[in-house]
Amino acid sequence: METFNFKNDLEGNRSSYKFAKQVVKFGDGYEQRISVGINNKSGEWSYQRTAQLEEINQIQAFFDRHQSVVSFIYKNPQSQSVKAVAEDYDLTCLGGKIWRISTTIRQVF
Repeated sequence: METFNFKNDLEGNRSSYKFAKQVVKFGDGYEQRISVGINNKSGEWSYQRTAQLEEINQIQAFFDRHQSVVSFIYKNPQSQSVKAVAEDYDLTCLGGKIWRISTTIRQVF
């Protein structure tokens, strides 16, 4: 399994965690909650990199090889290595050979 070794910008990134749960609500306001699955906590991270076109092309090639389907190892902002996929990505030209690539990296199991 390939490892994502590219740096990200220091600002504009976020982490988000979700819990898989099932909730049953009753008419009187009472609700019952249970955890679903053995991996019920998953993470999602925004990724953004601003750099010279050459580096952006390398990151783009990595995402293209994995096509939002093949997972890879990603070291999240909390320095934990997780199995992940990158969703669709956006490219923005900021002028000259300076570009920005951004995507959402989502933990998978």
